[in-house]
Amino acid sequence: MVPVITLGIVEDAIRELDWVLERGARAVLIRPAPPEGFKGHRSFGLPEFDPFWARVQDANLPVCIHAAHSIIEGYLQLWEPQGITSAFGRSAFHNVAKGHRDIHDAIASLICHGTLTRFPRLRIASVENGADWLAPLARALDRSYRMEPQQHREHPLEVLRRNVYISPFWEDDLRSVASLIGVDRILFGSDFPHPEGLADPCEYVSQLKDFTDDEKRLILHDNAARLVDTVAVG
Repeated sequence: MVPVITLGIVEDAIRELDWVLERGARAVLIRPAPPEGFKGHRSFGLPEFDPFWARVQDANLPVCIHAAHSIIEGYLQLWEPQGITSAFGRSAFHNVAKGHRDIHDAIASLICHGTLTRFPRLRIASVENGADWLAPLARALDRSYRMEPQQHREHPLEVLRRNVYISPFWEDDLRSVASLIGVDRILFGSDFPHPEGLADPCEYVSQLKDFTDDEKRLILHDNAARLVDTVAVG
C-alpha cells in the first residue's frame, strides 16, 4: 500500500513524509488537486511548497499522483446534477466533459510553476489516469514555450520527459505515448477491474506487439523497478 500525503500544511506534510519514510515507504501518493491550507486552495507547484519537495528529492522518493475525488465535480454538477459517486456509474457527458483534466493540470502546475526545474531529480508518476491527456498537455507546453519562452527556465517538454512517468490504460496508443515521453517512462498497471487493468494481466503483452523485447522489459518491469529502487531515509 502506498501512503497518501496531504499537502495543505507544508510543515505537517513534511512530518507525515518523514514518518512514512522511517517505516520503509518506497513511494507516496498525492491527490491531483490544489491542496487547501490557511491561504485557501493553492497549487502545490508554488515555491511555498518547496520545503516538502526538497525533502522528497533528498529522500529520492517517487511521488505518485493518483486519480481521486475531483475538484471539477462541482462544475459538472452545474451541467448535469445527479449525485452519483460511483466511478463506474458516470454518464457519457460526465466522462467526456471531465476527461482527465485533474492530472493534466497537476502535471502542468509542477512544470509551469517551476517545481520540477527547482528540483530536477524529482520523479512524478501518474497512476490510474490513463494517457490521453498527455498529447494535449505536450502541445500546450510547447505552445507556451514558443509564445513566451521567458516564462520558462528550460523547455517544458524536456522537463516532462525527464521527471514524469505514466501508467497508461491498456486501450491507449502506447507507441504514441512512447514518442512523447519515452519508452523508459511508461509503467505497466494491472489494477483490475480499474481501467488500466485486465482480468489476466499477462494479456497486456499483446498491447506491446510493436515494441522490441528490450522495450517490453522496460515497460513491464524495469521502469517501475528503477522508479522505487533507491530511497534514502537519512
